Amino acid sequence: MLSLQRKVLVTVLSLGILHVVEGNRLSVEEVIARMNRNPQTLQNVLAQVTNEVDIKLSRGGDNSTRIIGGTATVIEDYPHQIALLYFGRQVCGGSIISHSWVLTAAHCVDYYPQNEDITIRAGSSSRSSGGAIHTIYYYHIHENYSPDDYPYDVATIRVQTPFSGIARVIPLTTSEWIAGTDAIVTGWGVNAAGQTPDNLFRVSLPVVDRITCNEKWLNVITDDMICAGAVGIDACVGDSGGPAVQKGILYGIVSWGATACGNGLPGIYTNIAHPAIRDFIWRTSMV
Repeated sequence: MLSLQRKVLVTVLSLGILHVVEGNRLSVEEVIARMNRNPQTLQNVLAQVTNEVDIKLSRGGDNSTRIIGGTATVIEDYPHQIALLYFGRQVCGGSIISHSWVLTAAHCVDYYPQNEDITIRAGSSSRSSGGAIHTIYYYHIHENYSPDDYPYDVATIRVQTPFSGIARVIPLTTSEWIAGTDAIVTGWGVNAAGQTPDNLFRVSLPVVDRITCNEKWLNVITDDMICAGAVGIDACVGDSGGPAVQKGILYGIVSWGATACGNGLPGIYTNIAHPAIRDFIWRTSMV
């Protein structure tokens, strides 16, 4: 796709206030490139902890596994899953939280795309075909989010036409998940071979307590973040914004993690149970 480097004025509705943001309309390639799993200000931390992790990534079996260590699945098993598209290309995931609202990561829309530039594909196991395409009415980004270190990495998106067919709403948690349990993450993220699948994949991840997670990540994990993952099983680039679920309830949003997905460092997820996150979702979507 040709680069669309021209100035645009993007109107963002946030907490009932219309904000006009000036910026460049990015090409698809530029948007995909900026969907790094780790914030810019954490690059030094990432480099340090990666050097300290003396673990070889397990790549046994078929290297075509998507979502590191995952298996293929179908949308009928995870009907809340959506693909966030930019000019028709999937760049992130998300979850259906009401008949007209999607929950995703703030960093999936922090380049302030125009509403007509992004769409939602729902009801399809494929990220590139099938299901129903929903145009966007407007979106909100958490007011305390920063692209520098990904605090409060959450956004809500209002679609113009209600979800129907096999698409289903997933309920939101009211409490934080518990270490020692497992969470299911789904998406179309990059696999261990560096390839991006067209089919939806799932992976079961062990929940990591915040103290252990902070020790591994040199105390950069805050209360609005939760952790999951282990050697050889992880979310990866392209899974951003997607759901982390336990027993049919949404607990987390794929946020950031190690560049070498599945190297043993826990992946980081937005904590939906955090009061500031839950309050934001309610204020913007009434969910």
